[in-house]
Amino acid sequence: MTLIVHGWGFSPYVRAVRAALNEKAVPHEHRDMTPADLADAGFRAISPFGKVPVLRHGDLALSESIAILHYVEEAFPGPSLVPGEAAARARMRMLLLGVSSYLYPAAVMGVFFQDAYVRANGGTPDEAAVHAAAARTAPVLDALEAHWDGPWAVGEHLSLADLLALPMVQNLAMTAEGRGLLAARPRLSAWFDRAAARPSLRATERPIPLFGLA
Repeated sequence: MTLIVHGWGFSPYVRAVRAALNEKAVPHEHRDMTPADLADAGFRAISPFGKVPVLRHGDLALSESIAILHYVEEAFPGPSLVPGEAAARARMRMLLLGVSSYLYPAAVMGVFFQDAYVRANGGTPDEAAVHAAAARTAPVLDALEAHWDGPWAVGEHLSLADLLALPMVQNLAMTAEGRGLLAARPRLSAWFDRAAARPSLRATERPIPLFGLA
């Protein structure tokens, strides 16, 4: 039964799902997309809000990255990506929701998009917009710095929270503002170096997409 992940490869959410599959050594196919593909009726039937990734596994079709990540954990053997203790699992879920709700809008759609993405697509960044996004990102990173608990997000073992956060922090680190923000937070910086070297994540790296600025 073929497992397929749909979505543009650079997406932090697509990368997180694929990294989780890699950690569990689950064979899968990645089918790349562009923003224009979001209008496809078949895709919208699964992801009505036009979000990537979408996962297909036999008759199952799933959208929403956090739901997909939990499915990968529960449906496949291999190393567990969820802590065994209830309090640690709750902290992991808290971090998953926080990263998705607060880090992604500020760091990825803010700092990264206004700076590195604009540059890659031939534009000139609006420095005021970049600085404003960095100001929104700083308290999010402060919260993560305070809650990161050990070598990994929730202790001694890699979890789904690490896999979701790392691609977003990598996007942030593609900018001078982002590198400065990370350098001021030693716990996150040490975690970032550790997580970025993980083969499961490195295998998902892609260049910045040239989707244009319109």
